[in-house]
Amino acid sequence: MKRRLLATLAALLATFTVILGSASPAAATEPPSPPWEIVASYWNPGVCGNAGYTGVQAGQWQQYICNRLGYGEPWDLWVLY
Repeated sequence: MKRRLLATLAALLATFTVILGSASPAAATEPPSPPWEIVASYWNPGVCGNAGYTGVQAGQWQQYICNRLGYGEPWDLWVLY
């Protein structure tokens, strides 16, 4: 019984780690150079990443970067068309 519970908890933790890692937006410290364009700013990096990913899936742009220039600054969504 304990082994099954531990195995289940380990599987859930591994799944959560994979989901969290794949949902994290890329972060940079300098604005990307052209041809990258800024399209929006967000105060939450997860929301920025979701917006970028959604745009890629919808065919609006090819790639995205969520960039934060400093602590207390918003996350900027930069895209490559």
